[in-house]
Amino acid sequence: MTLLQFVIALIGVAVSLSLIMSCAWLIQQRTGNSGWVDTIWTAGVGLVALSSALLPLAGDGLHARQILVAVLAALWASRLGLHMAQRSAGISDDPRYAKMSEEWGDDAPRQMFIFLQQQAIVSVALVMSIFVAAHNPAPGLRPQDFAAVAVLLIAVAGEGLADWQLTRFKSDPANKGRVNDRGMWSWSQHPNYFFETLGWTAYPLIAIDLAYP
Repeated sequence: MTLLQFVIALIGVAVSLSLIMSCAWLIQQRTGNSGWVDTIWTAGVGLVALSSALLPLAGDGLHARQILVAVLAALWASRLGLHMAQRSAGISDDPRYAKMSEEWGDDAPRQMFIFLQQQAIVSVALVMSIFVAAHNPAPGLRPQDFAAVAVLLIAVAGEGLADWQLTRFKSDPANKGRVNDRGMWSWSQHPNYFFETLGWTAYPLIAIDLAYP
C-alpha cells in the first residue's frame, strides 16, 4: 500500500461516512425517531468498511486476508445492525437523543446535524483500522490473524448475549424503572460496550506484524 493509496482511501471513507450520517439526519428529522440514527450508523460503517476491505490495491485480485477482514466486518455490522433495527422499530424516539434535542431547543436540527457529523469523523478511524488490516501485505494467514478471528467472535457473541439479556429484562413490566443487575449486567454496568470495544481490537491485531521487530 502506498501513501497515496492510503490518503485516497482516507478521503473516500470520510466523505462516504459524512454522506451516510447526513442521510441519518434527514431520516431522523422526517420520522422524529432518532433511534434510526444508530441503525444507519452501524449499517453505514459496515458497508464502508466492507468496501474498503475488498478494495483492490495490488491489481492481482483479492487476498485471503481481505476476504477474512471483510467477513469479520460484515458479521459485526449484521449482528449489531439487526439488533439496532429491532430496537428502533419498537420505540417512537431514542431517550438519549430526545434529551439532547430538548436541551438544544429551537437549535436542535442544526445541533443534531453537527453531532452526527462528529460521529462520522470519529468513525473514520474505525473504518481505516479495518482498511489497514485488510491490506496488510504479509503473505498468507498467520496465527495472529486466527487469534483476531477468535477475539471478534467472542466479542460479537458476548455483546449479543448482553443485549439479549437487557432486552429480556426491559420486556418485563415488573422491571420498569429498575436497573438490570442480572446475568452479565451483574458484573458490569455496560457489558455490551465492553465487548464492542473488545471487538475493535481484532483489526489492529491483524494489521501489525508480531513476528517482526
